Amino acid sequence: MGTLVGTGIPCLRRAVLSGRLPTKIETTMAVMSVGFMAQANAEIRAAQRQHQVDTARRWRLGRPMRAIDELINDLEILNLRHIYRIPLSYEGRLGQLRLLLDDAGVPPSELEGLRTRIRIASMMDRLFAIQESLLGTSV
Repeated sequence: MGTLVGTGIPCLRRAVLSGRLPTKIETTMAVMSVGFMAQANAEIRAAQRQHQVDTARRWRLGRPMRAIDELINDLEILNLRHIYRIPLSYEGRLGQLRLLLDDAGVPPSELEGLRTRIRIASMMDRLFAIQESLLGTSV
């Protein structure tokens, strides 16, 4: 029986492993455990890559989604004040939103409807549809 280095305490593991060669089952188990560890490491790396992709997607969509949410909120306030058409004063803001959404990959056909002097309800419907398309296409 071997001893733990420097302690004089017997070590069964060292005695077993040092006195004989490993059996076929022990060798197989060692190879399998290495295979399982390699598989686990590969799964961890794949999960890390997916997390990086998801994080990048959230960062890319964060600004356009916030801008749409803020505009929808303001349109709801206008609607509650019984203003039913989007005022001309929103033209600059809608222009900025069109640029932002164009950079996010929204098709030009969806951006054409973002204009003033249309009904607030139809604009809100368009904005919700754009949000849906942003979330759906980038998943």
